[in-house]
Amino acid sequence: MQQKAEALGEISLLNPSPCSKECPLGTNVKAYVSLIAAGRFAEALALVRLTNPFPGICGRVCPHPCEAACLRREVEEPVAIAGLKRFLADYELRQGIIPRLAGSSAARASGGGRRVAIVGAGPAGLTCASDLAAEGYTVKVFEALPVAGGMLAVGIPAYRLPKDILRIEIEAIKAQGVEIALNTAVGRDTALSALAAEYDAVFLAAGAQELRKLGIPGERRLEQGLISWADLLRKASLSPGEDLGALEGKTLVVVGGGNTAVDAARAALRAGAGKVMILYRRSRGEMPAFPEEVTAAEEEGVELRFLCSPARLITEEGKLTGLECIRMKLGRKDRSGRPAPVRLANSAFVIPCDAIIPAVGQELDPSLLEGRKEVRLTEANLIQADPLTMATSQAGVFAGGDAVAGPASVVEAIAAGHRAAGSIHRFLTGAPPAAASSSPEEMSIELPIAAKRARVRPAKLPASVRRTSFEEIERVFTPSQAVAEAERCLRCGPCWECATCVGVCDRKQVMLTAGSATPRLLRVTPKQHRALAAGGGAPASWKGKTGETAAFTVSVDEHRCRGCGLCEELCEYHAVRVTYRGEGVFSAAVDADACRGCGCCVSVCPTGAMEQGYFTTSRLAGQIGSGIVVFSCHWNPALQALSASLPAKVVRVMCAGRIAAGQLLKAFEQGARGVLVLSCSQDDCHYGFGRRQAKDNLKKLADLMELLGMERERLAMIGAGTQVDEPAGEFHRRIQMLESRGGQK
Repeated sequence: MQQKAEALGEISLLNPSPCSKECPLGTNVKAYVSLIAAGRFAEALALVRLTNPFPGICGRVCPHPCEAACLRREVEEPVAIAGLKRFLADYELRQGIIPRLAGSSAARASGGGRRVAIVGAGPAGLTCASDLAAEGYTVKVFEALPVAGGMLAVGIPAYRLPKDILRIEIEAIKAQGVEIALNTAVGRDTALSALAAEYDAVFLAAGAQELRKLGIPGERRLEQGLISWADLLRKASLSPGEDLGALEGKTLVVVGGGNTAVDAARAALRAGAGKVMILYRRSRGEMPAFPEEVTAAEEEGVELRFLCSPARLITEEGKLTGLECIRMKLGRKDRSGRPAPVRLANSAFVIPCDAIIPAVGQELDPSLLEGRKEVRLTEANLIQADPLTMATSQAGVFAGGDAVAGPASVVEAIAAGHRAAGSIHRFLTGAPPAAASSSPEEMSIELPIAAKRARVRPAKLPASVRRTSFEEIERVFTPSQAVAEAERCLRCGPCWECATCVGVCDRKQVMLTAGSATPRLLRVTPKQHRALAAGGGAPASWKGKTGETAAFTVSVDEHRCRGCGLCEELCEYHAVRVTYRGEGVFSAAVDADACRGCGCCVSVCPTGAMEQGYFTTSRLAGQIGSGIVVFSCHWNPALQALSASLPAKVVRVMCAGRIAAGQLLKAFEQGARGVLVLSCSQDDCHYGFGRRQAKDNLKKLADLMELLGMERERLAMIGAGTQVDEPAGEFHRRIQMLESRGGQK
């Protein structure tokens, strides 16, 4: 749910990048692609999973609207965003790591014992189940098929979506405590009324799997030669090695232009069909199927016939012998936004064939709502539900996915599952329904100057092998290929995620928060952005920044490093190692994957060779003013209370242990009357050892101040806790007393 993602620290700044804006899930594409470019694969995958519980699945079958919006396409080709998502999921599995999602069965206590029934174990139903389980609800999913996954399991062949990938990602949802009852059809094995009476809420996500007929003469009288694409793909998915309907050597015509039609044609070839043709009434450019899948079908031997529409089935004694077709031309655009096909007079022709596979649409199975007049249907025979709250006409019953919108993409179904979970949570807790969100403020995006870099393409099985095999066709990126492809990202969008706003926002509306090992930023609204702009400097200072999320890690200037090893000795994450460079020279090196970005090593470096991304010495010095200066850890909950009780200039750092004695002394040199360090307690420290290091650094400075003839009382440290008013006030009074008696700074 969106609330969950924000609580975990999702970056959501101003108008998103074009790729994120087009993603139905709002996934922060730029951020996770930047992490891949930096080699930080685990963090990138964790960021994807904030919005998408199925990265391995979507990396294979998502229509990737993000790539259509990618500004790289104006240079040459878009970044392979879907392929990079797949790489992350597969890389995790190759490391032997079992996927884990937020929440677990242990979280049920927070759900108050409330129970939710979900009808359909497809992507919408499973996403909703995952979100609700993470919130502590007891969730049971009812699935009519013998396997979970819905059309993911029985509608997409294994050469596009291997079944072990589907199984592993569903197991991660079951590990949250979600129960899935297979072979249990609502309307046949149990009634919707029974679920509505037994459970606190019900979510209908059964999909739309009833097949539409062609509606042409001869269809009703046909006894042999009409093949259901659903039956064909179901057999191909559940038992690909078995007979798929005695298709050996037959000539088949698939009617339709979507992914289902293409999948059915390619599965028929693998079942031994002699000749397979796809018949589509528009041109190739209007086909809703993925272009790469259409090309792959052609490579495998599927024939494509465009601007043709079926008109009549030709039969002999109930057996199909041919399909009469009419040629078409494209007319004006219809409601779909595509040119409408128009019949050409006197253009009929016959295609000899043994069987046809209609793949022209799907409908809701009416048995689902047997006897339930409370749940209304639309004229299109789909469930009527509020587009925002997903509530049906029956209280406590919600609906979403294909059962409401009609056949759509996997990623749209996942988005529907998130929205449904949010609405159900609000319904069960008595919170008001979600309100319509306003569109983000539009901001122009200046395309960065970029050199051409060819899109990295993973290897594929040759077409000659594919015709007889259900083995996955496209190979996954290697780590080096993934990094190379991610580096093609232009990091476009009005926000570079550089964190400059953190330092300049005096209204405390922007600050870092804990989301994972990688720091993230809280939301900045357009109104706050205008306020920052009016205050001066912030928007202009964003220009030219790299915006890489990895910028918070520490870098080493090898020319200044003397290899003393203090940093290596300090780091409890083993992220720093002193290595031999040759010719008697040693220097420190930082492992970006292990580095947590606390910056404590910077504070002990005697030569200033270590720098911490945004928190450089020059940046920190630029924020220091006269009066009282507070250096504060970002994670400290007392910061807000301190700001209200002490007139001071606050300088935020990743960790109090990051503050070097020399930096504190620099504050006094720049006119500070007193310096206060706000740290966590030892038990609450985000890094575990920051407070200990901060105390060591302050003791060094206190000793140095005494040698320089400065009062030690001008330096103090406050530990964790929100009750900071009293110690902060006492420090302020102490500084005032020193000033009143003319004490030396």
